[in-house]
Amino acid sequence: EPGIPYTLIVYVDALEAPWGGGEMVKLPFTGVMPDTPTNLPLVRARAMYFLDTNPLAAKVYGTLTITSAASEQNLTHYHLYYGSFGRIWPEGSEPFAIIPATGAYDYSVLVNAQLLPGANTFLVFCKN
Repeated sequence: EPGIPYTLIVYVDALEAPWGGGEMVKLPFTGVMPDTPTNLPLVRARAMYFLDTNPLAAKVYGTLTITSAASEQNLTHYHLYYGSFGRIWPEGSEPFAIIPATGAYDYSVLVNAQLLPGANTFLVFCKN
């Protein structure tokens, strides 16, 4: 994400045997804006938490909490979707919740739903 400090840890070793005599190098850097302008958000929510308290299969109930992006400067909303293995499910569906980005650290929404067959996760996308 732009403006966020990172440390890239790289292990450098010999190209051919014997291996194991390499060294670890830490390369600090700060995320930068891409060279090409884009209208897509360049940030993402930092975390998402959900505890299902409904004991019935394929039914979920609980509070879904997302931790805001490091910066909400270029986004307006968080869109929440049902997902299957990291993809929106069913494909092309609308978000089940849209949360305005207001500068809060955490955002929460109550989820009380019968899941569609194949849905096994929640997904959050930043929108602008």
